[in-house]
Amino acid sequence: MKPRIGQVGGHVGQRGRITRCQRAGVSQREPAKHTVHFEREALGAIHRAGVAEHPGLLRFTSGLARVTALLMAGRLDAARSLAQRHTDFAELQQPGRAIGEVLVGYVAIAQGDFDTAVALLEPAAATLERTGYSWGPLSLSLLAQALGQQGEQLAAAKAFSRAESRHGLKSALFAPELALAKAWSKATRGDTTGAIVAAREAVQAAERGGQSAIALRALQDAARLGDTSAVYRAERLALEVDCVLGRLTLAHARALAAGDPAALADVSADLADAGFHPAAADGAAQAKRAQLDR
Repeated sequence: MKPRIGQVGGHVGQRGRITRCQRAGVSQREPAKHTVHFEREALGAIHRAGVAEHPGLLRFTSGLARVTALLMAGRLDAARSLAQRHTDFAELQQPGRAIGEVLVGYVAIAQGDFDTAVALLEPAAATLERTGYSWGPLSLSLLAQALGQQGEQLAAAKAFSRAESRHGLKSALFAPELALAKAWSKATRGDTTGAIVAAREAVQAAERGGQSAIALRALQDAARLGDTSAVYRAERLALEVDCVLGRLTLAHARALAAGDPAALADVSADLADAGFHPAAADGAAQAKRAQLDR
């Protein structure tokens, strides 16, 4: 399914986000043919269109939609490659290059490459803050998420504060990312309860905006943070957004709710296989804790 996109004056429009993936199969370890079919279609559309399909900054809105589609399909390497192509296409022209670096940072966070994400997002945020575009608050929200997951308590709090102060109607689409920035800034301070509440806020904000796929991504973070109630929304959203990430998030949420160490270990391995290394590490840690609790 080709994502619909929209943009006005450099701001990412509501149609610039993926809300549905095609079927991703049922096997934890061996994606079914439906998954392969979806990935082939997504990559085919990307290769046919090319980075320069859309004029001006609209190409980056299209790029965000396509990168998100690849993430949902569990194709993180392809998503990283596509994001880098957008950065390379912009060369040194701003704000295009900074936006391209936001796309790369977005994927790098999902992969657990936090050093690269921070190195790209810090200067990108400084550039984009001056434009007034919605990419500015987004870059700061992603920076706070990366710093929080690195354990950089003070830096994460500062990045979140900057993101929050610049968030408004123009960046309302990115309210889920802002809430996740809040979640990870709280998590790095040891406030697990507050982090889970913020992650739930991210899920709710995404659902209010009709961004079901983004809600699933937020649910993945909620499960990583230890939200045992995430399973209820995951069961519903995994049917609505039937793709690799949805299947993995549902499996993680179910195993967490059940306190099943073997199931948590299995889903951790599946997440690692798909390239979601931070989620895999958290799943493995949860498996060890569940085993000790038995």
